[in-house]
Amino acid sequence: MAPISSHCFDYAADEDGGFAVEAVTVQDPIGFTVSLCDENGPMWGEPLVEAARQYRRWIGLLNMSNDDNNASVSLDDDGNEVFVADFQPVELERINAAREFSTRVLEAAGASRILWSGLATTHMQGSCRMGADAATSVVDPHCQSHEVKRLYVGDGSLHSRTLSVNPSLTIMALASRLAEHLDSGAGGQLEARREQLVA
Repeated sequence: MAPISSHCFDYAADEDGGFAVEAVTVQDPIGFTVSLCDENGPMWGEPLVEAARQYRRWIGLLNMSNDDNNASVSLDDDGNEVFVADFQPVELERINAAREFSTRVLEAAGASRILWSGLATTHMQGSCRMGADAATSVVDPHCQSHEVKRLYVGDGSLHSRTLSVNPSLTIMALASRLAEHLDSGAGGQLEARREQLVA
């Protein structure tokens, strides 16, 4: 059974603020303590211990801001991968607007202390955009790589950007659609294997 949650989508459209807020059950105690930040950054030592002791009295608001997917991966001089998340000014405005809205909500509810957990993601999305044009997408509308035939992608990376809602159902729908496409004999990939299994 999942925890009960409530959402505010009043600001979800980019022109309305570009964020959604979800009232959720606070993370498990370990996840809660490793993510807490105060005005000085990540919490350590006695301040963290004291916050953890009050675990049962905390409430969580999850801010989900629309991003423009400006991250990139490249190789350094030694051939190691280097990840760069280049937040654009509009993305930082959305993050700050969500944080300010959540602060007002929590203060109106009587919160005596508000802590920020910093930036995190729980649903990676957007690295293998789906589309008909190989110049602007990684996979075609059937989730097959434009460059490597018979290489299919069936996860959250198909989205062109992060969604302002939990993407699990969309991911499952796209994966089911891909499975049906493959099962229908698309390119004959599964037919020979099916015959082997039946024989």
